[in-house]
Amino acid sequence: METPILLPPDEGPKKRFWKTWKWVGLLIFGAVLFLNRWLPGPLVAAGYLYGIVVIANVLFRGFRYLRDRLFWRVRNRIIGSFVFIGIIPIVLLLAVVFLSAYLLAGQLAGRYLDTSLREIEHQITEINEELTGEIGRSDLKTAFPAVAARIWPAHAGHFPGLAARLLRRRPDGILEILSAHDPGSTLKSPEEHPGDKWLAGAAAYDGLIRRGETALITSLRPVPHAAGFYVEVSAPLDHAVEERLQKERSIYCALIGVGQTHVTYSNRGVRISLDESGSGARARDSQAEKKIADDVRALDARRQNDPRRMVMWAVPLRGRNYETGQNESVGMMVLYVPLQTVYDVSFGPEDEQARIIVIIIYSLAGMFLFAELVALIIGFAINRRITRSVHDLYQGTLALQQGNLQHVIPVRRKDQLGLLAHSFNQMSVSISRLLQEVGEKKRLEQELEIAREVQATLFPKQLPQPRGMVLFGGCEPARVVSGDYYDFIVEDEAHLDIVVADISGKGISAALLMANLQAAMRNQLLAAKLEDPENIAKSLAGVVAHLNQQIYINSPSEKYATLFLSRYDAGSRRLWYCNAGHLPPILLSTKGTQLLEATGMVIGLLPNASYEARFIELTPGSVLAIFTDGITEAVNQADEEFGEARLLEALQKSRQGTPEEIYKFVISRVRDWQGDLPQHDDITLIVAKVG
Repeated sequence: METPILLPPDEGPKKRFWKTWKWVGLLIFGAVLFLNRWLPGPLVAAGYLYGIVVIANVLFRGFRYLRDRLFWRVRNRIIGSFVFIGIIPIVLLLAVVFLSAYLLAGQLAGRYLDTSLREIEHQITEINEELTGEIGRSDLKTAFPAVAARIWPAHAGHFPGLAARLLRRRPDGILEILSAHDPGSTLKSPEEHPGDKWLAGAAAYDGLIRRGETALITSLRPVPHAAGFYVEVSAPLDHAVEERLQKERSIYCALIGVGQTHVTYSNRGVRISLDESGSGARARDSQAEKKIADDVRALDARRQNDPRRMVMWAVPLRGRNYETGQNESVGMMVLYVPLQTVYDVSFGPEDEQARIIVIIIYSLAGMFLFAELVALIIGFAINRRITRSVHDLYQGTLALQQGNLQHVIPVRRKDQLGLLAHSFNQMSVSISRLLQEVGEKKRLEQELEIAREVQATLFPKQLPQPRGMVLFGGCEPARVVSGDYYDFIVEDEAHLDIVVADISGKGISAALLMANLQAAMRNQLLAAKLEDPENIAKSLAGVVAHLNQQIYINSPSEKYATLFLSRYDAGSRRLWYCNAGHLPPILLSTKGTQLLEATGMVIGLLPNASYEARFIELTPGSVLAIFTDGITEAVNQADEEFGEARLLEALQKSRQGTPEEIYKFVISRVRDWQGDLPQHDDITLIVAKVG
C-alpha cells in the first residue's frame, strides 16, 4: 500500500515567471553591457538600473521557488541552515581574506613602484648636482654646453631622452633660458621659464612635471656660488624608464592617460573623459583611448612572458603642471608585479613583524575551525531531536488525513516540541468536536438556502407594462436573504401600484418581517383598488396607516420599516405617492430634479401615526428612481459614502438609456465605489421612464 505524502496546497493559478518586461530588461542590460562605450552616460545608467531591477526580481522569485521546493522538508531546511551557518561564513571569510590579501599586495606593489620612482628621481637629482658642481666656478653660459656634452654619455643609457637647461633670474624676477643641452629634443624652449611656479617659494624642486601629454622626471636646483642661476635636468617618464623598471625591479608598468582629466582602466577596456574647457562637461576621446588601449595591450604582452604569479594594480601619479605649477594628477600607472617580489621586498626573511602576523593568522584560523567543529556537533544533536519530533508530527498528520482521529502522538520530552505534540493530540479531539459543529452548520445553511428560494418567490416574476411607462427593478441582498422589499401590483392596464420598503436590520429576521409586510401590503392594495378613484390620496394614506398598525402590533419594538407606496395613473399621467420615512425618490424631468420627500414617519414605531398622500405630474421623458439606503450608504476604502449626489450624477449620465441600462449603470457605479469591500446593506433600485 502506497503511503500518502502531504504536499503544500495549491494557492490558485500559478503566475508566469518570465514576463515580457523581464525579457526586455535582460536584453537592455546585455546591450548596455556590451555597448556602454558608445552610448551616452544617462542612457547607460538607466539601462543598468533597469537591468538591476530585473535581475533582483529574478533572484527573488528564484529564491522563493527554491525555498518552496527544496526547503519543504524540515530535514532540508536544517541542512540548509548548516550550509548558511557553516559553509557560507567560511566562504565569505575566505573571500574577505583573499580580497584583503589582494588589496594589501596591491598597496605594497604601489609602494614598491613609488620607491623605485623616487630612486629614479634621486638619480636625476644626482645628475643635476654633478652638472651644477662642475660649472659652478666657470663662465656658466660657456661652460654649460661643454660640461653637459661630456657627462651626458654616461647617463644616456639609462635616460635616452635626458635634457638640461641653464636658467637665470632677470632683474624683473622672471627666469630665462640661457643655454640648453637637449640631444633628444625632449624639451621645448619658451622665452620665459615657469620654474618659479614649480618652486613655490622653495629653494629647489625634484619630482614629476606634466607638460601637455608628456610626463617628465625633473630636478630644478640653483647653481652653487652663482646667485640667480639654476639648472633644470629632465628625463621623460617613457618606455625607456618602464623597460628599466622591468629589468631592474621586475615591475611591468605603463603610464596611461597623461594629460587627461579622467581616466578609468579595467580588464574590459579603458574609458577617458575630458574636461579641457573647465566647464565640467565631459566627452570621449577615441584617439586618446586607442593610444592608451595600445599601451595596455603592449604591457599585457610584456608581462605574459613572465610565468610568475602577478599582482595587478593601478597607481595615480601626482606632480605639477608645467605652465601653472599647480599640483595635479600626471597620469595613471598600471603595473604588474610578481607576487614573490612583493613578498620579498615587503616581508624579508629577517622581518620579525611578518612572522608574528603569520602566527596570528594561523591561530585565528585554528580557533575558527575549532568553533565550526563544535557547532557541527551541537547542530547534529539538535537536528536529531528536531527531526524525530517532526517525524512524529508528520505521522500524526498522515493519520489525521486518513480520518483516524484516535491517533496519539508520543510526548517524548518536556520542551516546546513536546508541548507541540501534546497540542496536536488536543487538536485531534477538537477536530472531532468541530466536525459535529460543521454538520450542524451545514444543516443551517441548507435551511437558509431554502429561505432564500422562498423569498425569491415573493419578488415580482416579471415586469409590468403599464401604458406610457417602462420599468425595471431588482434587489441585491447583502446576505443570503434580504430585508428590502419591492413589488409591482397591477390593477389594470392604466393603473399600477409601485412599492419599495426597507426593513431595519438584515438577515432572517428582516426577511420574515419583509414577508409579513408583503402579504399585508397586497391585501390592503387589492382591497383599496375598488374604492372611489377620486379618493386616491385618502386611500393610499389609509393603507400605510393600517400597515403601520399591523407592524407595530406583530413585530418586536425595535423593528420598523421605511415605505414608499405609489400609484401610477396612465390616463392623467399622475403618480400618487405616500412616503413613510423612506429616502426621497429622485424624479428627473424637463422641469429639473425633484425629490419626493417623506409625507409621514416610518411604520412600526408608533401605533397611531398619521400619513399624507401627494401627487406629481409626469411628463414624457421623465425618469423616476426609487431606491434604498444600500446605494447611498455604500462606502469605499476611505469609509466615504456613495451619497445622493453621486447617485444623481449617475442617473443624469444614463437617463437617455432604457430603465434596464440605467439600473445596470447605477449598480456598476456603486460596485466600483465599494471596490473589494463587502456589501454591508441590501441594495434595491426601481427605475421608471415615462414615454
